Amino acid sequence: KTTDGGKSWNKILFVNNKTGAAELVMDPTNPNKLIAAMWEHKREPWFFNSGGSGSGLYVTYDGGQNWEKRTDKDGLPEGDLGRIGLAISASNPDIVYALVEAKKNGLYKSEDGGFKWKKVTDKEEAGDRPFYYSEIYVNPKNENLLYSVFTFVNVSDDGGKSFKALMPAYGTSNGVHPDHHAFYINPIHPELMIDGNDGGMNITRDGGKTWRFIGNLPVGQFYHINVDNDFPYNVYGGMQDNGSWGGPAYVWKEQGIRNSYFQELAFGDGFDVVPDPDDARFGYAMSQQGNVVRYDKQTGKSEFIKPTHPDPNMYLRFNWNSAIGQDPFDNSTIYFGSQFVHKSTDKGKTWSIISPDLTTNDPAKQKQAESGGLTMDATGAENFTTILVIEPSKAKKGVIWVGTDDGNVQITQDGGNSWTNVAKNIKGLPAGSWIPQIKASAKNPGEALLVANDYRRFNYAAYAFRTKDFGKTWERIADDTQIKSYVLS
Repeated sequence: KTTDGGKSWNKILFVNNKTGAAELVMDPTNPNKLIAAMWEHKREPWFFNSGGSGSGLYVTYDGGQNWEKRTDKDGLPEGDLGRIGLAISASNPDIVYALVEAKKNGLYKSEDGGFKWKKVTDKEEAGDRPFYYSEIYVNPKNENLLYSVFTFVNVSDDGGKSFKALMPAYGTSNGVHPDHHAFYINPIHPELMIDGNDGGMNITRDGGKTWRFIGNLPVGQFYHINVDNDFPYNVYGGMQDNGSWGGPAYVWKEQGIRNSYFQELAFGDGFDVVPDPDDARFGYAMSQQGNVVRYDKQTGKSEFIKPTHPDPNMYLRFNWNSAIGQDPFDNSTIYFGSQFVHKSTDKGKTWSIISPDLTTNDPAKQKQAESGGLTMDATGAENFTTILVIEPSKAKKGVIWVGTDDGNVQITQDGGNSWTNVAKNIKGLPAGSWIPQIKASAKNPGEALLVANDYRRFNYAAYAFRTKDFGKTWERIADDTQIKSYVLS
């Protein structure tokens, strides 16, 4: 809490080192009355756990000097809780809503300002994926009109007993992008609402009957960028939850490049886009969990070409953002990464495996199917012991570099017949660091640049290295004396 405009702060609520504050709401008629939701959770690169004894709902009536914890004796669920979303009615502050993650998730309501609670509904229409969303809002002039903001935005006009969709998402020309994370209701004119989602921002001025997409905000997030060899050349990229796209780098037309000149090439979370060197009409585009297609820009057709294993019982571990590489000596050959390196010599029609498992293959970090905690949430985002980068050398055929999410740096000099893990040769790099990028020299066969980071374990040091002898020795070319914080690319 600050009382001097942010110059100094005092800690007024603390549970333990595993628990943080997820939500804080203030009574609009009494600034000393606050309701806080504390959330115990832990997210590691390979696992997520939401919930624990540290989670809970707290109320203060004196600006944070003293707090009272609400429990199952007050009507909340028994046992460990997870994330809690809160909303207090501006028109009637005695009405408070709480989306509570528990063994059985539900929407709870207090009619006495937060003293006692009762469950209103536990249907999924009230919200899903608590760790990712848990946002609820009350119309400032109607205590019974509330909005649950999650994959969709659902609205209730009966105090949360039932919900229906507020806006369309799929199968309509005026749909609003799903996955909603920010919501604003004008306190004077509540029919004016602003919604922030994975596709950008939308505004309604009629209470949600119609929505206008705001097209002049550059909020797209690109994972990777690539170009082709056309003239003029085209730029490609994969966007967070907005597919993979391609369009001109420049045009010989008045008014420059327009949005309509860009073409969506694939659906989902977009990552690498690799245009075919033989003909940029074709190429490869990726989405989460190793999904990859070969697209045709002219016809709009895409063909699913995700590699499989000859043993149907072998589970392939694909990173959320898997590795792909174009062979510089054969335009028909591409590489794709799971825990193995997959090779196709016919542009993705068939695949072979040219490596053993190149990761640490640590079984303790392969329990993604159990991820989530109180609420199962196994989307593939925590897939681990996977390959992140495949980098074929342009200077010498058969030399391929591989980096993994668990710290291995592998190299083959014979096209995959044998592999050497050179990670231990990188002095100063913590074991198990994330290896997101390797760039092989186009002129010197043994030379490569390597980017690593370890911020997922709260180590924000800068790591970038160079080798000139196929990984036998490494020189650190970036550290904390030159760069503040970690290196991404």
